[in-house]
Amino acid sequence: MDESPRAKIRRLTQRITESDLTGVSKAAYGASQEVSLWSRGGTRVNDFLWYDLVNKEYPHQLGIHLFPVGERLSERKAAFKEYKLGLDNLAERLRNNDAEFQNITHVTGWSKLVYKFPRVLESLGFTLGERDDEKGEALAIMTRAEFIKRPWNRTNTTTGD
Repeated sequence: MDESPRAKIRRLTQRITESDLTGVSKAAYGASQEVSLWSRGGTRVNDFLWYDLVNKEYPHQLGIHLFPVGERLSERKAAFKEYKLGLDNLAERLRNNDAEFQNITHVTGWSKLVYKFPRVLESLGFTLGERDDEKGEALAIMTRAEFIKRPWNRTNTTTGD
């Protein structure tokens, strides 16, 4: 199977970034992520996780998204750890009734990653929902109450109940 244009661009961008000793390409990549976030109404949590609240079809859902990660297993492990730290940050904000999240009832993710790696999302406690086999995308969903109870990366595993 041929590599998609998006995957090829991501792979080439990463190769350039890794060989750039000046850090210019990394800065440019970070800036392009920020522009992408802004255009989609998103908010960065950390280097691997961002969210949006602007989906008019699903007004009470917190949509979580993963920034592209590296190809190597070590890069993916580091990204997964940071992703869980970001989830912990969001859970804390939900637990503390952050004004931005006061109407949130569910935390969701709709992506190719959910479609391709459903067991990973299930292992995190998400329920799998709709699937679009044509686009290769799927839905992962969790209630606000369940999301708050998850320990993610917290050392203090109290649920706040």
